[in-house]
Amino acid sequence: MPALVCGTEKLSPDGGVLACLDRYGVLHFFDVVSGRAIFEKKRFAAPFEIFGHLTPIDSESASMEFSPGGEFIIVRSEDPEGSLLVWNVHGKN
Repeated sequence: MPALVCGTEKLSPDGGVLACLDRYGVLHFFDVVSGRAIFEKKRFAAPFEIFGHLTPIDSESASMEFSPGGEFIIVRSEDPEGSLLVWNVHGKN
């Protein structure tokens, strides 16, 4: 797995996929066995701007839930204008 700090993360029920929203708002999905990235969405959540400087997002910036069988993941940005993503884990789309 790459060295990455996640503000929010969730492991699939079967342990095969790790979802990570990094501290700069990029959403990543990794194959745990190979460590390879299988999905990336830049600007999924926006870092906060305080006095003209970007502040990394925290663990409250998104919610992530896998379906009970682990087929899908729903990721929702907590930003009022944020994104919503539903991803087919097995279909990779």
